[in-house]
Amino acid sequence: MQAFVVGSLTLWGPIYIQYAMVILGDLQPCTTGDCENGEIAYIFGIIVILSGISGVWIGGEWAKRWRERGQKNADALVCAIGLLMSGPFLLAGFLMPLTNLPAAWVCLYLAETSLNLIWTLVGELTLAINMPSRRATANAIQILFLHLFGDAGSPYLLGLVSDVLTDKMPDTHYSKYLAIQRSMFITLFAAALAGAGFFTASLFVVKDKKKVEGALKGKNDAMTTSATSSEATHNSYELNVNSTVYTPITDQDMFQINHDKPIVAPEIDDVTRDDVTPARPPAYLSVIGKSPNGKQDVDEAKKSLLTPEATSDPMTSSVESSRSSTRSNSFLLPDAKESVI
Repeated sequence: MQAFVVGSLTLWGPIYIQYAMVILGDLQPCTTGDCENGEIAYIFGIIVILSGISGVWIGGEWAKRWRERGQKNADALVCAIGLLMSGPFLLAGFLMPLTNLPAAWVCLYLAETSLNLIWTLVGELTLAINMPSRRATANAIQILFLHLFGDAGSPYLLGLVSDVLTDKMPDTHYSKYLAIQRSMFITLFAAALAGAGFFTASLFVVKDKKKVEGALKGKNDAMTTSATSSEATHNSYELNVNSTVYTPITDQDMFQINHDKPIVAPEIDDVTRDDVTPARPPAYLSVIGKSPNGKQDVDEAKKSLLTPEATSDPMTSSVESSRSSTRSNSFLLPDAKESVI
């Protein structure tokens, strides 16, 4: 509704003052239909600019100091008071142009200033009562309805009412002045309705803010608890790891692990280290480098391994192989130990 009043004043305010000055004789009547009267529009523009700057600053500072004194719903109350204050100033500005034009300008400035108290506070209220994920949408909807039911249609509505009233009166400048004046009285009801709405909102805004703060606090607590649990689990793991005593493994230990275990053939329980005999190398290796016919002797030695005596008993061969391997390791044992030492 604030935009409803401001939009109406922006369009019809200069025209209304123009008719008042024509009636007072300070301005020549426009007979061609294309008269601009830039001086009136210039003065009205300065009033709108100054009232906007002062209204926004006063509204924000007033609400801030009121909150510091413990008034938690100060934003909504300042909006309500500003809109209700604008009503008397608007009424005086509408009634005084024919009696005291400078006073009418001052009253219009004070009315515009009172209306502009709410600009920053409305946005702050919208953000405060909505969750962060919904604030952009809520702000967009608020701006949409602000202009849709405000300055988008209010100039047309007031002009329509003025035309209806003009048709019932004589075609004079005074009739047009009265028609615009009476149509602009609608803005008084709009400002009062908006003020009542903000007073109603002030009864619930603190509760709504607490709901949002509680939801955000619960969400942050859940995230903090999850992070703390994860960190505690990590710290517990590090504590267990750090408290574990590790015995360093030396080369001697590795040698014992790899070489001190006796190799036992499957299903043979009586094989011990004392029973193991040194493994003999194949016969064909013993003749390499000793005989002038080395290759021929090696082939004959290989053939000797395929005799029935060498291949008759598989179990004996397996046991002998196991014993040979164990004995081979036992032969390597002293040398390996010396190398480790």
